[in-house]
Amino acid sequence: MVKNKKMKRIFIYSIHIFLLLLVSCTGSSYESNIPDVRFRVQIDLRDDDFLRAIGNYRVYDYGGYKGLIIYNLDGNTFYAYDLACTHNNGAHILTPQKQGSEPTIKCETCGSIFNLIDAGAPIKAPAVYPLRNYSCTRSTLTIWVSN
Repeated sequence: MVKNKKMKRIFIYSIHIFLLLLVSCTGSSYESNIPDVRFRVQIDLRDDDFLRAIGNYRVYDYGGYKGLIIYNLDGNTFYAYDLACTHNNGAHILTPQKQGSEPTIKCETCGSIFNLIDAGAPIKAPAVYPLRNYSCTRSTLTIWVSN
C-alpha cells in the first residue's frame, strides 16, 4: 500500500514537471517585423584583429536586411544582429555605442537603445521588440553568419 502511494506521488510530480516544462519551453509568439532576407556571410578572423578581441564588435554594410553588427562576447561566442531598428519596421539604421560596460546599439532617429549581450533586447523605448538576430557559427578563424 505504501509503495502504491509513493508511485502515485511520483507520477503526479512527474506530470506537474512535464506541464511546467511544456509551458516554459514554448517559444515566444513574436515574429520579427524586420524582413527575412536570406544570406550567408563568411568573416575571416585572420584579417580582423579588432573583431578577434573579446568585447569588440564590427559593423558590416552587407548581409541581413540593413547590414550586420557582429559582437565578440568571449572569444568563442559571437552574436550577430541586423542593423535595422525594430521600432519603425527597419526604416532606420542603428549606430553602435558603448553604454557603461555593456555594448549597445542606438537608433538615432527614434532614440531606441538595444543591448548586444542580452539577445538584442531593447533597453530604452520606444522600441519594444528585440533586434533580429542571426546564426553565428565559428570554425577556427572563420565565422559564418546566416539566417
